[in-house]
Amino acid sequence: MVVTTHHRTALLSRLLDYLEAEKAWFPLVILDSSSEGVARDNADRIARSPLDIRHATYPVDLDPYLKVREGLRQVETAYCSLCADDDIVLLPGLEQSLRVLARDGDVCATHGTYFNFFDAVSFDLSYVAYRGPSVLADEPLVRLRQLFSAYEAVYYAVYRTPVLRAVFRRVGDLRTVLGRELLTAALTALSGKVVRIDEFYYGRSTGESFAFQNWHPHRILADTPAALFEEYARLRRILRDEFGDGGETRERNGTVLDLIFLGYLQPFLRPDVLDLLIADRLQGQDAEATAAHLWSVFVRSERAPHPLEPLMDGGKFSPDRFMEKSPHTDYVLTTSTRTNASRTYRIFQEFLFPDARPPAVVPQQRLLGLLERLNAY
Repeated sequence: MVVTTHHRTALLSRLLDYLEAEKAWFPLVILDSSSEGVARDNADRIARSPLDIRHATYPVDLDPYLKVREGLRQVETAYCSLCADDDIVLLPGLEQSLRVLARDGDVCATHGTYFNFFDAVSFDLSYVAYRGPSVLADEPLVRLRQLFSAYEAVYYAVYRTPVLRAVFRRVGDLRTVLGRELLTAALTALSGKVVRIDEFYYGRSTGESFAFQNWHPHRILADTPAALFEEYARLRRILRDEFGDGGETRERNGTVLDLIFLGYLQPFLRPDVLDLLIADRLQGQDAEATAAHLWSVFVRSERAPHPLEPLMDGGKFSPDRFMEKSPHTDYVLTTSTRTNASRTYRIFQEFLFPDARPPAVVPQQRLLGLLERLNAY
């Protein structure tokens, strides 16, 4: 497992505490681009761990994708995955993913269901983020279409190590975080099938994180729209090179690539989005202000607090009572972590009922099993 960290000693230590409690059996490579003092603190924590850990340090200003590209050279196992220092990987889902890779030679990457969490006054489970279908077509271009028709990132999946190295090989040819993400995802789909197992696999923190420039289409459109299309031209050249065909086939593949990525961009190019961008810039707003305005209108939502009720009521699973058009509520459960600290979980309505209708997408036993795993974090 390749763990990326940058100036977050407490979060890295917490992740290691968790992996130690879960008795992780695999080696870790920590890719650390923290300043010298923070990296020294990280080294001290790593030295106290019973886990098999290699600590690799990098310049503070090294691009995250380039850091991963370099760090993957240190991986010596047949399979590997990435994990951010503020996220959680669930080891049963990881084990099942590894079994799929060992069994099916045409699968290049495997992952499960992802969820969003935030640990503050309560430990909030806010949304089941990624739960789309596997990408299983035999033809590479069809797999690419499947992935980008309802795009969900594959960055944190479990990979065959040579595949993960290959998909990161040319990230330096791109100039934006968005371009690098889309390149690695596209090359994954072209490399082989991507299986989604029916288990929770990865938790993504929604807490404060580092702000990366040019990581989202809206951000680039607010700043320099031409840069989005210039970056696509670079991405397109790399992907066409992957096919290695000439003549009519190469021309056809280029056309299909263009249509696939136009489909990916379409939700970001809605008339109301473009109207806001144009109006703000005509009024003299700079790129930062325009991007913030766009984000507040179309992405960030101020969620009104929901009433709370116990997750388990008299031994019964309260969400089972939810009916379509019922008042929305969040569910709480107070338990003890594995260090005997008290913790209250708050499970958002949207986590269980993303479409605001029953049944819950996460049934009782699966949710309680997830909470038991999270008690180690």
